[in-house]
Amino acid sequence: MALTASRYGEDRVRVMRLTRSGDHHVPRELTLSVLLTGHLDAAWTEGDNRACIATDSVKNIVNVTAARNLSLDTEGFAAAFTQALLKTYPQMETVTIEAEETRWLRHAVDGVPHGHTFIRDGNGFGYVGLEAAAGPDRC
Repeated sequence: MALTASRYGEDRVRVMRLTRSGDHHVPRELTLSVLLTGHLDAAWTEGDNRACIATDSVKNIVNVTAARNLSLDTEGFAAAFTQALLKTYPQMETVTIEAEETRWLRHAVDGVPHGHTFIRDGNGFGYVGLEAAAGPDRC
């Protein structure tokens, strides 16, 4: 049977970014699912994993991207992460990300919103889906 696609990924990669401006903090919590597609046929047909990216490396790139981009919104963060993967690993053709954002509300202390105390927002989740493909200039 012919191999029709070669892809794999990492699910439930959690990252919390916190932007601080004096006493005013802004938390951004994401849970990402990452799917990688590329020149990986040998991993499936010959047991040769040299072209694969370790899933721990995917998690590390998420954390490095977060540290370098504390203030990006969810869409910007997803784009920065996919660009980092595609630039670093030329064997990857596409990176597909689904990111779910946990929203936080500023907690009021004595009726005044506190600068760095939060409660979880019960009003749903933010969601971003992004598929980025490597171009001739590698992003």
